[in-house]
Amino acid sequence: MHIAHGWVRYLGVALWAAGLAVFWIRIRSWEGGIGALLESWLLAVTISPLSGLWLFVIYLVRPVLFLPTTILTVCSGYLFGPFWGFVYSFIATLTSASLAYFFPKLLSIRIVPPSVGFFQGLREAAFETVLCARLVAVPGDFVNYASGILRVPFTAFFVATAIGGLPSLLVAVLAGASIEGDFRFGGFRLNIWYILISLVLLVGNLVVAREIRRRQRIGLGKGCAKQKKSAQPERV
Repeated sequence: MHIAHGWVRYLGVALWAAGLAVFWIRIRSWEGGIGALLESWLLAVTISPLSGLWLFVIYLVRPVLFLPTTILTVCSGYLFGPFWGFVYSFIATLTSASLAYFFPKLLSIRIVPPSVGFFQGLREAAFETVLCARLVAVPGDFVNYASGILRVPFTAFFVATAIGGLPSLLVAVLAGASIEGDFRFGGFRLNIWYILISLVLLVGNLVVAREIRRRQRIGLGKGCAKQKKSAQPERV
């Protein structure tokens, strides 16, 4: 039974890798690359009576194909406006990130990365590390898959993703809400208020992320010192 389960796992990983390779090879032959392909998909979505449903489906397959999240969030703002676009993209992004988190568990993928830097932070301070990664815009799928592979507590991952992703979501939704006419990446109308909000959020992200990293380094340093002290043999 264990051997059969192992074969199913390896087959699943192989099929996913093969499908991913075929998809991105085909993308190379598409004029304009992934951006043009997504633009054509989302343009079709925006004129569909089931636009909200189809966009959510793209959100669900996004982590499997490593599609960029920002473009989908911009489309959410275009379709539903600033408020409902933000609510929609918030729910869809969390769902997409959760799927990417559970995907390695589903395939029983286990990798033991080195206990340094980001990976050490995930092991010893999961919430702070994920939150900081979201605020400084570390590639989302890298954080999602790494958290799932390292078996980071889901609650810490989910809450940190929800909080840390808010500023970037808001900026992308506002950008989408400012698009006039058909949904095309060249159709943005610059709005000075959106630009100012984006700059404020960016500065705020950097300040908060820096403070979190500072406190995290202090916490990790204390933890390492405590481990070294406990590892020293007692003197008789």
